[in-house]
Order: sequence, then C-alpha cells, then structure tokens
Amino acid sequence: MAVRVAERKQQVTTPMRVQRKRTKGFKLQAVCSNGLPTVYVGRPTKYGNPFNGLGTVELTLVWYREVVSGGWNPKVVPDYYADWQYRLVYEAQHNFVAGFREWNMTPQDAARTYLRGHDLACWCALCPAHTDGKPFDVECADCAPCNADFLLAICNSS
Repeated sequence: MAVRVAERKQQVTTPMRVQRKRTKGFKLQAVCSNGLPTVYVGRPTKYGNPFNGLGTVELTLVWYREVVSGGWNPKVVPDYYADWQYRLVYEAQHNFVAGFREWNMTPQDAARTYLRGHDLACWCALCPAHTDGKPFDVECADCAPCNADFLLAICNSS
C-alpha cells in the first residue's frame, strides 16, 4: 500500500508535455491534472524552435538540441544547403542565443532555472494515449517530436 501511494505521488508531480489547442473554453493551466504550472514554449516565445520552416522537423530538432545544449557545429547543416539557406540557419541560431544574453545565461541554464518543475505546452500533436499529457520520461513513437520534450529532459535531469 505504501508503495502505491509513493508511486502515485511521484507520478502526480512528474512534469509533462501538453498540447495547446484552439478549442472554445480551452484553459492551458487546466489541461494537466498534476497541479504543476504550465508554460508555453512554442514560437514566438524565447524557448520556441527558431528553425521551424528551414528544414524537416527532424532536422530542425537536431539544430535546436545543438543550440540549447550550448554548441553549434556547422556540419549539422546538410551539404546540399545553398549559401543563402545556410545563412538563414546561422542567423536563426545566432538570434536564439542572443535572446538569452540579457539574462546572462545560456539557453540550457535558462531552461533549467525558469522551466524546471513546470509542465511545458506546445502546438505539436500528442498521440491518443497522451491526450492528457505526456510525462517527460516517457518515449512514444506515436507522439509528434517536439522541442518541449527536449526542454523537459534538460530541466529535469540532475
């Protein structure tokens, strides 16, 4: 019995990724039943993926992880990108990091400081099994990949 109570308590306080919706009466703070405050991390917020529209979803998430992790390797941009495309990607990366300079933090430190202990919301789709929220430590191939998953992993790692 004590184990079940401990499991439920841990499960209730696990930060989750939730999907923001445009339905009438939708309340972002009421989506999750775990009681944690919810923060929107999509575009145009400071944590939104600045690379959307510059490549495939998978490629933009690779770039996003690279930048938030504190590095930027130009080799992550495909060789077939033209110079103007490369410049757009580089400018998006530069502007994203510059947005955190006013806080005197890296994007990773800012995420750990301001997003830890919060549910994160974005427009990216969740599968039917996770309509009430996807815990950060759950891998699901049916849920659309999202920058909120990566931010949750950073914020809640030791």
